[in-house]
Amino acid sequence: MCNFMNAYNKNVEKTGMISALVAVSMTILFAVALVLGFWLTDISNIISYVVSFVLAPAFVIMIISIHLNALEDKKIWSLIGIAFAIIYAIFITLTYYTQLALIFNPPNVSEDILNMFDYQESGSWMFMVDMLGYGFMTLSTLFTAFAFEDGKLEKNLKRIFIFHGIFIVPTLVFPLLPLGLAGNESVIFGSLALIVWCLIFIPLSGLVSLYFRRILRN
Repeated sequence: MCNFMNAYNKNVEKTGMISALVAVSMTILFAVALVLGFWLTDISNIISYVVSFVLAPAFVIMIISIHLNALEDKKIWSLIGIAFAIIYAIFITLTYYTQLALIFNPPNVSEDILNMFDYQESGSWMFMVDMLGYGFMTLSTLFTAFAFEDGKLEKNLKRIFIFHGIFIVPTLVFPLLPLGLAGNESVIFGSLALIVWCLIFIPLSGLVSLYFRRILRN
């Protein structure tokens, strides 16, 4: 029984480490795609849509791994985090699968209908679905933060999870504001905001990977 539990724990920790590494890799590629977008829009869009689609399940698996490794009295927080992570993944995979379909198999519909499903249109329905999805991602990290213990690395994880979680406010409020941005201005502003997000999420998922790697070594 002891050997079985050890093997189970190792699988949880390996899965957590790998999913976090995938999340780091996808976010780095996403940041690269954002920078490319200032010159190569079509290539940038394809890369960002693919990596965002992959990031969603990787993030869910990462949060599940944190939950399975948490102490019993803290599991309620990571369980809430899982619930929000799944909602995030549903919205995000819907958004980016739709964007890829629009690129590779554009439908024969009116421009007004097409714009509704175009993520690049800041006032489109699909853009708001995407922002709502990332809102649930921030909620997931906000609640999961309280599942970590009180070690040095765990405290750093808790801080960055909470910091990322605070972005629930601008993520949900931004689509509601009449900022008066249009065309290239909107795209540039959105790209810069997403680059800032990458600078937060890369160390967040990187620390999770280190967290599981340290457990595996012990």
